[in-house]
Amino acid sequence: MSYQQIKSYCEEALTVAEQEGIYEGLAFLIGEKFARNFHELAKVQDKLKFLYPEKPAAGKFPDSFDEESFRLSYAMTVNVNYRELLEKIEHLEKINEIYIEEILATFDLEDIRLYLNSHPRLGFKQKSVSTEETGLEDKPQFSAEELLSEAEDIFLVEKMRKIFK
Repeated sequence: MSYQQIKSYCEEALTVAEQEGIYEGLAFLIGEKFARNFHELAKVQDKLKFLYPEKPAAGKFPDSFDEESFRLSYAMTVNVNYRELLEKIEHLEKINEIYIEEILATFDLEDIRLYLNSHPRLGFKQKSVSTEETGLEDKPQFSAEELLSEAEDIFLVEKMRKIFK
């Protein structure tokens, strides 16, 4: 994704905001476009959590074991075997930074905060919904998959709120 494409999304979001309101413009830009990249970055970062433990396991190595050599060897192996994953994280982080800068340049910070404080569902993973009104008996039951998706949205929105504080 390029800077121009992100800029184009921001311009499109402004158009949506003018026609349908700020909330809808932000739902398009943050809930659909930015959230897709943000979610992908979170997934890739989660994969790496187990590769680089935050705290070393103290006292688990015998006295004769060269812990430093082992850690260095492990780090080199991870770097070689997971280089593509690490490069993907770097790329997604750069895109995130561009998105954040452009979102802040396009919309007022207070409007962004109000949108995120409403705990919106993130549209990038929503299935297409019919625009026709349906009766209660026609609505599908709330599935476990939908429940997990909504919980995931809550966690992602909370992370976004920290960014736009």
